[in-house]
Amino acid sequence: MNDELRARRPLLGRVGIRVAASAVGLAGVGILLAQSGAAEVAEGAERALPWLPVLMAVEAARIGAELLAGRSLLGADATRVRWGSLIRLHLIAYCVSVVTPAGRAAAEATKAVLLARRVAAPVAWALAGTNQMLSLCAEAALSLLALAAALLFTKTTLLCWALLGHALLCCALAIALRRVLISERAQAWLRRVRSLECAVPAFRSAVREQRLLRPALWFFAGKSLQLVLLTLLFHAVGAGLALERVFLVQGLNVVASVLGDLVPAQLGTTDGVFAWGAASIGVSTSAALSVSLLLHGVQLVWVAVGALTPLLWPDEESLPGRVHVVTGAARVEAQVGIVAVRAGAAVQE
Repeated sequence: MNDELRARRPLLGRVGIRVAASAVGLAGVGILLAQSGAAEVAEGAERALPWLPVLMAVEAARIGAELLAGRSLLGADATRVRWGSLIRLHLIAYCVSVVTPAGRAAAEATKAVLLARRVAAPVAWALAGTNQMLSLCAEAALSLLALAAALLFTKTTLLCWALLGHALLCCALAIALRRVLISERAQAWLRRVRSLECAVPAFRSAVREQRLLRPALWFFAGKSLQLVLLTLLFHAVGAGLALERVFLVQGLNVVASVLGDLVPAQLGTTDGVFAWGAASIGVSTSAALSVSLLLHGVQLVWVAVGALTPLLWPDEESLPGRVHVVTGAARVEAQVGIVAVRAGAAVQE
């Protein structure tokens, strides 16, 4: 019994940290609502309700853009993965990306584990690493566009420095990750790990065979759709943005994502940053909070879809001879399914 408790202690610790971070985020949202006027925020959110189908469709298109980027990276192996399997794993990965701290890295690891049911594991992990790199490149590009808008149309120096720092950091991380993916020295070090010795040559080969232009464009399109979603949200709550302010909204979203990377669903951080930057984009604080809460709502609907996917959409038969991969994937799906079960229990209570 004591051994079981010791084994569970790290998991309980991680769950406790996530619950505490979520509680702090929710408390922050409550404070912001109290200061800005909950009635005005609710009025803005209610005004946007007819737009929900459009907003949901834009977020679905964003998920689809990443799906197409991943399929492009698979190259010849794409024919071994059915469209249904790709849709399934991207819905699950989306759920992981929103509710898990450091969500992008966790989502790419989830994709690799699930994809390794269909293709060789080195190919799946090569795709995950390149996805992470391309996501950083797309983030850097949009941060630079937001920086240009900030320099031209606002005097918020802190926002400009934050965007510049974010763009440089994303570029540096993308270059470093690419070097790791193709570096002979890094792969020689990995060969020292006995369990990876045979997989390293196949991993290196998979990375070198990837064609990056089309996936990079798909990732940029996906990030741009996030900007479209935010612009539509402001229009939906009745706070239309001037054209020159659109990229400033993405700048605020970038700052929020960095500050809230370790907070599930970025609760509190997105709301706080949007409230802080409301004046710089020419809207009221209550309108900015309405947008941030609606953004959470759109994301959480797709999180629910992703959490229910393992329960309602069983996977097809996996490739033979990959018991260890299937076991890992089943564990991932079980954890995502637990999110849905617990959410259902909370609703019933």
